[in-house]
Amino acid sequence: MKKIKIVDQDFYRQAGPRKMYGWVRILGEYNSSFSFKSIYRWPCNYDEKRYLDAIYGGVLTAFREIGKEPFGNFQVLEVNFSQDDEANVPFAYREAAKRATNKIIQEWIDSLER
Repeated sequence: MKKIKIVDQDFYRQAGPRKMYGWVRILGEYNSSFSFKSIYRWPCNYDEKRYLDAIYGGVLTAFREIGKEPFGNFQVLEVNFSQDDEANVPFAYREAAKRATNKIIQEWIDSLER
């Protein structure tokens, strides 16, 4: 089983003139317990807590949607922000994190089934 997986994931949506953008790089390490942390150095002009809470919410939502208790060690390695500041909404980072976590979980599940 491949215990460590790194996933880059973006989320982009445009609804009328409003754009939403989020990009994350998340590392997942298979473990029976759960942990979450960020090793990314946040730019001073962004509210780290606001965005990190959204990313953490995305990780937890991925587990909730498949009906499993969270497991594994997750680290936020990198976050990219759009040059269009109005597009950088926490919801987009939450969705990007959820999709990245889904990919990590699916690889772990597939490895266990082999």
